[in-house]
Amino acid sequence: NSWLKETTQGHLSNGPFRDATCAFFSSIAGVCVINPLDVIRTRLYNQPVDAQGRGLLYGGMADAFLKITRAEGPQALWKGVLLRILFFAYMGYAHT
Repeated sequence: NSWLKETTQGHLSNGPFRDATCAFFSSIAGVCVINPLDVIRTRLYNQPVDAQGRGLLYGGMADAFLKITRAEGPQALWKGVLLRILFFAYMGYAHT
């Protein structure tokens, strides 16, 4: 967010519009990188386990990635991304 503010200096005037714009684009970048990892992590944590505590659906992060993308397509890794972008954009703006 601060890098974007420095980059937009001279192009956008200081104020709430610049802060909101920078927060929005920062949230897009962060969410697009983190969301696939969060989807995989959530699937790993919520899978059923056997008596020894081993997951019944996935053998690890790489296995979960492959199974999710094969079964549901790569877009499955970005489920819920719009809501997360809006949430983080708001939080980024609220904390400026």
